Amino acid sequence: MFLYCDLKIILIISLSSFLICLTSIETLADSPSFLEQEIGDNVTDWINMSTNKIVEKLVIQKYTDITSIDYYSDGRFLNATLWLLFPFNQEPTMREVDYGMLIDADFNSKTGYGGVDYKVELQWRKETSSWNKVIETWSRNGNVRTIATYPNQTNFFEPGKEFVTISVDLQKLLFPQKYKVLFYADFRRNDDVLLSDFTRWIAVPPLELDISTIPKSIEIYQGISDNIQVQINSTEGYAPKINLKLENKPKETFFDYDSDEIILPSYGMATIPIKIGPTKDEILGPHTFYITAKSNFPSDEIIKVQGTHGTYPVYPENVIKRSAVLLTVKPEPDFFDKIQMAWGKIGDFAQFIYGIIAGLSPFIFQQIRKFINNNNNNINTKS
Repeated sequence: MFLYCDLKIILIISLSSFLICLTSIETLADSPSFLEQEIGDNVTDWINMSTNKIVEKLVIQKYTDITSIDYYSDGRFLNATLWLLFPFNQEPTMREVDYGMLIDADFNSKTGYGGVDYKVELQWRKETSSWNKVIETWSRNGNVRTIATYPNQTNFFEPGKEFVTISVDLQKLLFPQKYKVLFYADFRRNDDVLLSDFTRWIAVPPLELDISTIPKSIEIYQGISDNIQVQINSTEGYAPKINLKLENKPKETFFDYDSDEIILPSYGMATIPIKIGPTKDEILGPHTFYITAKSNFPSDEIIKVQGTHGTYPVYPENVIKRSAVLLTVKPEPDFFDKIQMAWGKIGDFAQFIYGIIAGLSPFIFQQIRKFINNNNNNINTKS
């Protein structure tokens, strides 16, 4: 009886451990999750894929013109809404119409075909008169392998509305942990010319920017300056342009730093010293000012295109972060304050010298003792 109970308990514990382990593995397998994001896109900006040039005149298939994208992920699925210039056309007259996303699953432009590892597409083909969804993986030399096909799709639009929705099960993509996605819509005319509307590449998880200061608060005397360090961190792999702006500055305090604009290195970290100096007329007490960093991440495009008026603009991705700093202004130091400040500096130096002496004192004591003993021995010998 006791043996049966013991085996039952062991079995329950083992099963519980297995389920916990399985749950942990599934949790670790998820891709990054993030709240809904939005990206805008220029209108009437189709690209002729034969010439890589912008088609700047209006095209009748304006239901393939993307105006913006809303997208989010719960870590298991990537979901997107493609907002269109005109209502979605359920039965196009074109040979082909597609809405989709290209995915760089490893943030590496040297893998896949031109950096593209996967394609997820809702596609209309005139010969079948139906909408199908396909997921493909692309090799470096352009070969294609179909991962999944979902025929006769009807739940990705609402009649008369200017949008389509598209999603992908990230398990099909092996749950990428850091990836880029590009959205597009295209159509092939009866003369076999393919016109496409692409967004720029979007980073997942979303591009980040953090700003902090060391120290977070500072006390300064009137008429005496001091320094703080501004630390900026961003997503690796980019070199964003950072614009610094100081807001709510005390009127009688000067702030000195090298430049309002810096290019962050690709490893994503930079430190900027700022010299702060209240004048003798600055109001005493606490002042809170703000350091704002606005980043312009470089536009990440799949195709560099030209229009009749030069390069077609693709707007950079902007991230803005702000850090508050508490500045407390103390009265101009009197004679005794200045002595105390000087003694603080001397004291640090004196403590350094004391440390050296303390370290050398056993050696010095031994040398003195040796000298005395030698003298005593010499005196005794002479006696």
